Amino acid sequence: DASKAIIGELNTQLERHKNNPMVVTILVSNESTLLDKSLMSRCQSVKLPRPDETNRAAIIGMYLGKYPHRLSDDYIKAIPGKTRRFAGRDIEAVFDGAMDCAHYRDPQYIQDNDFEEALKNRQRQVDQMFPEGFWGSLFGSEESNEH
Repeated sequence: DASKAIIGELNTQLERHKNNPMVVTILVSNESTLLDKSLMSRCQSVKLPRPDETNRAAIIGMYLGKYPHRLSDDYIKAIPGKTRRFAGRDIEAVFDGAMDCAHYRDPQYIQDNDFEEALKNRQRQVDQMFPEGFWGSLFGSEESNEH
């Protein structure tokens, strides 16, 4: 299996360079539970929480500038609260999905109903990957940390 060979080689290289201060290896994953245990045993783990409402609003603002839209001001204000357990990539996926919905109309602008449909689709995926309480089990209270 190719993935086992890659993991084996990566473990060998990490072991070979573990005492070399000039070598820094950074591994990043949104789903650390899926990572190889032997690989993780050689790494220091740093857990980053999901963005809070203020940071989600900033991420959303960035994407609003990149995608053509006619979202209502009230809807835009509501989006950070609707994306409570979303990471940045989830928010981007919602914008991509909303744009896909908008492609069926002319002109091709994201509207509230396009965004709502894409949001519901991504919410189902987030719920499957990270059931309610998942982030709280890693970081403490899910509600207080908004993970």
